[in-house]
Amino acid sequence: MTGVSRSQLWQCILWKVTEVNDSRFSRRTVLGGTAGAAFAVTLTRVLPTSAQATPEAADTSPVAEGGFPVTISHVYGETTFESAPERVITISWINQDAAIALGTIPVGMPFVAWGGDEDGFLPWTREAIGDNPPPVLYDDSAGLPFEQFVELAPDAIIGVYSGMTQEEYDTLSQIAPTVAYPALPFGTSWEETTQLIGQILGKGDEAAALVDATIADVEAAGAANPQLAGKTFAYGSPSETGLYVYTTIDARVKLLTHLGLEPSSFVQNLPVGDDQSAFFVDISNEQLGEIDADILILWFGTQDEADAVAGIPTIQGIEAYANGAYAPIIGETEVMAVSAPSPLSIPYILETYVPQLVAAAENVPAE
Repeated sequence: MTGVSRSQLWQCILWKVTEVNDSRFSRRTVLGGTAGAAFAVTLTRVLPTSAQATPEAADTSPVAEGGFPVTISHVYGETTFESAPERVITISWINQDAAIALGTIPVGMPFVAWGGDEDGFLPWTREAIGDNPPPVLYDDSAGLPFEQFVELAPDAIIGVYSGMTQEEYDTLSQIAPTVAYPALPFGTSWEETTQLIGQILGKGDEAAALVDATIADVEAAGAANPQLAGKTFAYGSPSETGLYVYTTIDARVKLLTHLGLEPSSFVQNLPVGDDQSAFFVDISNEQLGEIDADILILWFGTQDEADAVAGIPTIQGIEAYANGAYAPIIGETEVMAVSAPSPLSIPYILETYVPQLVAAAENVPAE
């Protein structure tokens, strides 16, 4: 895909369709979905059209714990590690959370402006680092700072979840062995990201166990809240013409299924494309009443944005909204938690997000 700037791609996927000017992807893409979508289009009465994003995660089989050399395949070829790297730089995000969860604090990782604290840390990442020496947080808003990377003297550069370009990869590979994304830009699930980084670090078994344990925690949270079991949902965010509604291949939708919720029939019928990569569809205001879900979930960066939804003339046509079975996610940090799931952010989600879903579920009318 060409013609997409870092900040513009973020605006497109998160909030609205914009005009685009160059070929750089933004690490902010993660907020709108786990992929590099270009733009959304409006649902038609017969068959909706949708945007590009994350396919199903590949079946990643971790290597034995500590087994080296390790060769990782990715979109730009293969990268071999003769031994476990100790000085790691991560590109984009989710990567750093997986590495930290596996016991490796990067020497360099991105400054998080949207949702991070004044120092550029997301709360779950800062908590996991604890009293250990913090990494250098680099600013990639104008491009990757290659000279700074050289100064950090890494022995691995990890962009398993990223939009790393061929040009960036070629330059980074001259600094240290570099791993790009496996298939689509910003299109690697948190499970596959964790397992691939586990392989790179020589902790394949530990990574697989971490993924299983994290999923088990989500399932346990669902079991502890039986109000959620079997409730259907639709998940999205406002667009210029209505609502973006996420399809069944989106990471947020998948995460909710582990809680016992089910995508509504409307959501299940949204097209995901021949390559199983379309993660949202733009539903026009005139068609909002067709969204059949017990629970409606929408996210917003600010309270003002959340309040503005009440002004959509047809929003009451969504029965879940009219019934109060509505779970708005408000605030940059909260949105980051649910839009960029990782082994570190998911526990945060279970504490802050699940209670909102339960409250919405309790407003679903009895059959």
